[in-house]
Amino acid sequence: MKLLKADIPKCKLDAMPGNEAVLFVQLTHMLNELNILQKCLIVTNSRMTSLSGVERRGQVCQGLFFIRTLAAKLNEAWEMLQRDFFNSRLSGKFEKKLSKLGRDALWELKRYFGRKNNIRLIRNKFAAHYSKLEIGKEINGIPDNETLEMFISEHRGNCLYSFSDKVFSWAILNSIAPSHPLRTMNTLMGDVLRVSRWFQDFGGDCVCIIGKKTGLVYEEAEISQPPLLSSVVLPYFVERTE
Repeated sequence: MKLLKADIPKCKLDAMPGNEAVLFVQLTHMLNELNILQKCLIVTNSRMTSLSGVERRGQVCQGLFFIRTLAAKLNEAWEMLQRDFFNSRLSGKFEKKLSKLGRDALWELKRYFGRKNNIRLIRNKFAAHYSKLEIGKEINGIPDNETLEMFISEHRGNCLYSFSDKVFSWAILNSIAPSHPLRTMNTLMGDVLRVSRWFQDFGGDCVCIIGKKTGLVYEEAEISQPPLLSSVVLPYFVERTE
């Protein structure tokens, strides 16, 4: 696989206005995190239909973790843009230089975060915080005939406390739309992947603008051919090397 590599000597960062240098580092770090989490979420969910029983429970638990974590990162990314892109007045310099793709992505981000949304709800109640009130309500609402499960392994990393994940899942779904759990979960996954893509389109545009303004020079770099995304697996249960 061919890539483009740019060296960034310290003098290039020093030559940038301070708020632009900070935004450059913040945006690229954010894009790294979104890339990692988005791929983990896709890979975790891609083999769900081939599993059953406890293996499927582990995969669901893992997938929900990536949804919650990605939602939290997306909300924090928007807070960062509010503070360091809009309020710092850098938006006035950058927005007119964005490509159509970047402008459209920024417009979608403004529209999504300008109203009540699932990502902010997940971040505030279930990702960055452990909501005692929400979880307490779910425990009280568990039907008397419901049996919850957990699985213990001699290796701590293979323990699966699926009962607690089930309670968290119920709490999330009931906070959004309790009458349509499957549709709600699909909507939530769609939200985090779609908003992540908008951040990638907008953020990638900004990085190109800063790179061009700073005079970064690119040269070809090559890595060994990576695996197809559809062939990558990220199982919950793993064997340990003694």
